[in-house]
Amino acid sequence: MDAQGRGGRVDGSDPRDEGGLAGAARLVLFPGVAALDEERALFDAMLEGWARQQRSRLLNESTVATRRRLVRRFATFTGEYPWQWRPQDLEDFTTSLRLGAAGGPMRRCGATRGRCGCSAPS
Repeated sequence: MDAQGRGGRVDGSDPRDEGGLAGAARLVLFPGVAALDEERALFDAMLEGWARQQRSRLLNESTVATRRRLVRRFATFTGEYPWQWRPQDLEDFTTSLRLGAAGGPMRRCGATRGRCGCSAPS
């Protein structure tokens, strides 16, 4: 263990420095290949690594796909990459989801025409 209580190697190196961390972007990116849009390539690699982690936990593919779409939707909403996100971005995003495109409360009821008895507007 190192001074911070993390596991390491006898020589003091950290195995995570070599991309051994499951889901690491460097496991998805091609070594020696320069991307035309590095930030976009890193973001895509991060999402793919995260998807691989979820699949390794035997999550349903539809769950993984839904989560990826939500992160991409959030990135589109902010116009920024994850390393640039701020807490306020999440607040703005969730507020926009509540208000919906028309500026009123978004209908969240899954029942036909709101017949579930909830307060969602029809």
